Amino acid sequence: MGYDALNLGEAEFLIGKDVLERIKERSEFPLVSSNLSSPDPLWDPYVIKEVNGVRIAVMGVLSPALGPGGGKVSVESPIDSLRRVMADLSGKADVFVLLSHMGPEESLALVREIEGIDIAIISHVTSCSLEAETVGKTLVVSAGEKGGRLGHFKGVWGKEEKKMLSMSFENHPLGSDIADDDGIQQLIMDFTASVNKADSEEYREKMRRIQPEEDAEIKAMTERTMKMTPEEFFQFYHEELEERTNIPQ
Repeated sequence: MGYDALNLGEAEFLIGKDVLERIKERSEFPLVSSNLSSPDPLWDPYVIKEVNGVRIAVMGVLSPALGPGGGKVSVESPIDSLRRVMADLSGKADVFVLLSHMGPEESLALVREIEGIDIAIISHVTSCSLEAETVGKTLVVSAGEKGGRLGHFKGVWGKEEKKMLSMSFENHPLGSDIADDDGIQQLIMDFTASVNKADSEEYREKMRRIQPEEDAEIKAMTERTMKMTPEEFFQFYHEELEERTNIPQ
């Protein structure tokens, strides 16, 4: 099927900068985010893909409630960011697609504020109960979570009218009647083999050797935190959390 863009969500900021850089290097599609800012971003604010002569702009937003806190990566207002991006895209694109990692309610509120978006695809949902609906001139859709469904969008572009003449969306559940992808199956097999290999006597012996060091480290940290005041503990906790979850751009 292939991919045209990946809109960054909160999970991408938990894997660390090095992993995200490797993903970007190995991917044949760009990373996008219209409302994340950084001195040295690994993503683009939008991408433009031409299909049969139609210029399609793909934008992406992340809910401020889900974005990384502190550090050099900041989450800007989705409304302000999209207004700026839409102004920049004026005359450069014909169709505007928004990838919204904000959930249904925030996404619907957002498209009510931004004119010109043709289709908004929502993620960060916990069910497929959200039916496709039209907000103004924007078709808002979701294919649910965890790859359980495949969303199929159909649009008719009027070459002379220079606008979308019609849009429709279908949600297809993916069950046992859908053939497995050979490439994905191989990845699963390779991963399973690596896990089984790691769960060997040699690996367990290695873990037994380093366990005393880990226990000592945990004991030292526990003794240290037990002597802290509540204010010192929460400061320590937030510093540890920021170090583990933020990408130091």
